Amino acid sequence: MPERLEKILGILKERGPMTTRELEATLMDEGEECPDGVARVLMQLKSKGLVEGRLDKSRGTWIWSAK
Repeated sequence: MPERLEKILGILKERGPMTTRELEATLMDEGEECPDGVARVLMQLKSKGLVEGRLDKSRGTWIWSAK
């Protein structure tokens, strides 16, 4: 698994459910860049069955969690 996928999956396992923006901010705080964009990486992880994503309509954002 590519390093960026492992990094995002690790963050979700460690910190629990997060929004896309929270994940982006966490990566930036850790000095990481995600050239493909966090949303795209999350969709890749979702298609592999490694994360779950649900739309939180009240907040207008996706909430992601590791399976």
